[in-house]
Amino acid sequence: MWKTVLFDLDGTLTDSAEGITKSVQYALEKLGKEVPELENLQCFVGPPLKEMFMEYAGLMDEEGTQAVAYYRERYIPTGMFENHLYPRIIKMLDLFEKEGITMAVASSKPEPLVKQILEHFGIDDYFKEIVGSEMNGSRVHKKDVIEEAVKRLKMENRKDEIVLVGDTKYDVEGAKEAGIQCIAVTYGYGVQEDIEAAQPVYIAESVSDVAECVLSQHKKVKPETTGYKFWRILYPILFHVGVTELVGSVAMAAIFVMQFVENGVIDVMAGAEKLISINSFLVLGYTAVLIPVTIWFFKKDEWKRKDQGIRNRIMKPGKFGAGQIVLVGLFFIIYSVLLNQLIEWSGMHELFPGYSELAEGLYNAEIQVVSYLAVAILAPIAEELVYRGLVYRRIRDYLGVKSATFISAAIFGLVHGNVIQFLFAFLIGLALAAVYERYKTIWAPIAGHIFVNLFSCVMTFAAVEVVPANDITAVLIFAVEGMIVVILGVLTLKKWKPKNKVNQNKEEAAN
Repeated sequence: MWKTVLFDLDGTLTDSAEGITKSVQYALEKLGKEVPELENLQCFVGPPLKEMFMEYAGLMDEEGTQAVAYYRERYIPTGMFENHLYPRIIKMLDLFEKEGITMAVASSKPEPLVKQILEHFGIDDYFKEIVGSEMNGSRVHKKDVIEEAVKRLKMENRKDEIVLVGDTKYDVEGAKEAGIQCIAVTYGYGVQEDIEAAQPVYIAESVSDVAECVLSQHKKVKPETTGYKFWRILYPILFHVGVTELVGSVAMAAIFVMQFVENGVIDVMAGAEKLISINSFLVLGYTAVLIPVTIWFFKKDEWKRKDQGIRNRIMKPGKFGAGQIVLVGLFFIIYSVLLNQLIEWSGMHELFPGYSELAEGLYNAEIQVVSYLAVAILAPIAEELVYRGLVYRRIRDYLGVKSATFISAAIFGLVHGNVIQFLFAFLIGLALAAVYERYKTIWAPIAGHIFVNLFSCVMTFAAVEVVPANDITAVLIFAVEGMIVVILGVLTLKKWKPKNKVNQNKEEAAN
């Protein structure tokens, strides 16, 4: 439960880029260095000035000190007032004060300047402590500033009650080093990819999001026990398997009843063959139950994550349009072909002959439209809602992305019931989790899974042999397919964004 909020200043409470970047231009010009455009200097908002001057302009230590001195020549009389509060800041501070939340400021800017800026905007009285760096250049790193703030607040033994709100990776990293949590805002000056990589506890798109997150954590949240966490991961699997088995059992019982009525006897082998032949209809039956129920669980999880305000439990959907769907589809088609060829070439299908019979039973050649609907569309939707939407996400909540990827893929493989399908489903499951993580929408793994099953249906009904008989040809095709999979994998999973892109339209984001 958060009782105290530490605020960064620049890019969090105030939009200070104009004054800072113009003062940086002034300092670089005084040093005889190249003077970039203002928009290219927004990286100076937040980090320690001296280090930033040295890194950006290639200055030595003494030159860095001089650059800071020149910077202050302009910033103190003029630059600090080329500044304004983000919309809704005062409303948020009023709300926190009303709720009894203690507030303080922890900025890498020199402390006297921080106080002067807050006084200029008339918000200094909101803060119990105002902490910044020393004018002599000490205490500039975020960790040191935060630790000083914690010390002044006398909360060294209650760090779990404190959260920092900042806009850059330096805020997130400094908070972690100081032993507290951090909410990162995207309306400031940090690069979003850097912020995400630093893994704050929550990423807020607006001042309102910050308020909502803090207030949700200000309320006492009942901790989840290990047993409860395990059960949350387990019961979607049991539900999927249970519904599937129940539908199959009801269908088998109906077949036996029909046999007895018609012939007066029950033939178990004939009944099993009949059950396999109507598999597509069974899929229609259990997905009719699974899909609506798992959608309800999925939405309930999302509401819970938002209410708790825990960043690593929330996935903001990215762009997933027609172009991304095509890329995902091509990747999964080639990837699945490659895996099937490996299974064939390895001879594993001969060691486990039941696999081929099971695979053939998935498709009803007489009523193909039912197979396409059931196997290629509905089954992927149901399975992705269970194994990525619920199982993967819940493991991700507790153990992080890497563990969730491997554990959920292993579970996905195990429920398929045999060695060959385990390997295939496990490797497919890894890729499905990867695209989910890349696009942050459940539709990404659903699309990938649909393309795998749809392609399998098409190839089965067309009786196309995807495994060449000639060994040399097979190796060449395998090599080419491997290269295509790698290329498509990069195109599908890589985030194609300019590295130095700074978030725009800050006021709109803050609203």
